[in-house]
Amino acid sequence: MSPKRFVGLHNHTCFSPCDGLGYPDDHFKFCLENGLDGYAITEHGNMNSYAHAQLWIESWNKENKGKQFKYIPGVEAYFHPSLKQWEADKLQAEEALIDKKAAAKLLKEQEKLQTKIIAVVDEADETEDIEMTNALTVENEDESKSTKHFNPVNRRHHLVVLPKNQQGLLSIFSACSKAYMQGFYRFPRIDLEMLQEAGKDRNIVVSSACLHPDSNVITNFGTIKLVELVELVKNNNEISILSYDELGSKLVFKKVTWADKTRECATILKIKLKNGSTLRLTPDHKVYTKRGWIEAKDLLKSDSILSIH
Repeated sequence: MSPKRFVGLHNHTCFSPCDGLGYPDDHFKFCLENGLDGYAITEHGNMNSYAHAQLWIESWNKENKGKQFKYIPGVEAYFHPSLKQWEADKLQAEEALIDKKAAAKLLKEQEKLQTKIIAVVDEADETEDIEMTNALTVENEDESKSTKHFNPVNRRHHLVVLPKNQQGLLSIFSACSKAYMQGFYRFPRIDLEMLQEAGKDRNIVVSSACLHPDSNVITNFGTIKLVELVELVKNNNEISILSYDELGSKLVFKKVTWADKTRECATILKIKLKNGSTLRLTPDHKVYTKRGWIEAKDLLKSDSILSIH
């Protein structure tokens, strides 16, 4: 079924070297020729196309008062979970370079920590100790060899950030500046602390990671697989999914506003729970633990996750 309206929220122009073509107005003109009325530009690690795009949009909207085209400025940020941890990893690697054997051994150990899931997690239970068994990791070998993901010094991930309003836009500008001034190493990077600062007033939207299509979710249609949820959403069914409100410390149903397949051939982690069930999700998918929201690849054996049964 073709959508009645569509707005692309992740796009690159020539301001993203080696990954985009054309100037912003070339993209906008293509959208207008094909009946679209909105478009986001999310360059790699920068907002350099903003002035070009904004001036063109203002001029076009002024000349076409009967029509209005919505330009959504954003960024595809280079993300590292913790730049403080990165500094420690980099210092350790530099010290080990004095001894090539020590350096090779250190890199092997660090990559092993990045690629291996060291988490067998229990249901959230304050009173029980966690009984440990071995976890099973399923991964795409080609992806796991990528040094940008698994070498702790070169590590970076991609995260699309969009503003909800003018204040959100200013927050993204600020985060981009900090990425160059405080987080630059081969690429301008932000970390979770910078992202939380930018989003403290909830003026930004950040894209989420992925669950496996066979994952079960609790909805107003009952417990269904994620792939079934996607089909229901595509068929215009209004669906609410059981979620956790961490501010109110309670379970709530929240409306699903979008659902679809986002990746192919992605690394998938298989996490075994103490109760015998398993979770399959991408390494950057966040789960709620006693330590707060953390990415699946960062789970520890001592962690418990929120489980509903």
